[in-house]
Amino acid sequence: MGDKLHLVRVREGYENYYSYIPPNLIYLLADRANLAVSAVWRGTICGTAVAERFEDVIELRSIFVDPGFRNIGLGEYILRGLINTAREEGVIGVTAHYTEKSFPKHRSLLQRAGMSEAEPSAGGYMISLGDIPPIEKIKIPFDSCSLADIPQDLMENYRRMCSRGELPDYVNVLKYRNPLKNLSYLVSDGKKIAGVLIAEKNPAGLRLAGLYSPKEYQGRGPSILLLSLALTEAQKQYPKDTVVTIDAISKGAIKLCEKLLPRKSLIFRGTEFFCYLKM
Repeated sequence: MGDKLHLVRVREGYENYYSYIPPNLIYLLADRANLAVSAVWRGTICGTAVAERFEDVIELRSIFVDPGFRNIGLGEYILRGLINTAREEGVIGVTAHYTEKSFPKHRSLLQRAGMSEAEPSAGGYMISLGDIPPIEKIKIPFDSCSLADIPQDLMENYRRMCSRGELPDYVNVLKYRNPLKNLSYLVSDGKKIAGVLIAEKNPAGLRLAGLYSPKEYQGRGPSILLLSLALTEAQKQYPKDTVVTIDAISKGAIKLCEKLLPRKSLIFRGTEFFCYLKM
């Protein structure tokens, strides 16, 4: 390829490229389903993008351009190269998540590469389990169970609703890398699902990552019941200094957190933003 700018598919063992990948993401190269591409010009690595694959969708985990090659469109070149490589390998969608602080620096790049306008995907609070007082058992007339011991017929209904898009992706347990099924709950009204909460492990401790109740049940108690069940079980299983992150992007979810949890111990967490591209 000579002096021409070109892309290289980075794989495990390509150690010359590792300095352009965050150390905590290098492990992704061990799985050949994940994607990493680097731009190279005259033998010099100019930048790298890394994505993790989940079935037929990839999530952009990192994109870095060498300071000496910035402001010439190289970031877009690398990102488009990653997207094209993913398309060739059967991927049908690309997602990207950014914090409120980091998103403005990447907004233009993502949109030039064809990604959607950003949507808020997660905001909310952080609190230590030890700062949460014992939660009284909430008397709301819905059946409840964890996803670790869900009845078969209810599980089949839950899976059908997820596959049909009747439940949002953020309460589909299959979309999570490290779900905690014993802390993830579903409440039902007979055979109808009235609400779902998904919990997962994260670097800070625990994350209550998805809380959803269909419109017909909103305001009738499923959300507060789900949150109380998850927090009560977490208090039984984890040390008091465990940090819990609770996603809450709607006004209703924020009010719920502030009602159930002591405000003086809540640490507000900035909104995260989500972009996507359908192939």
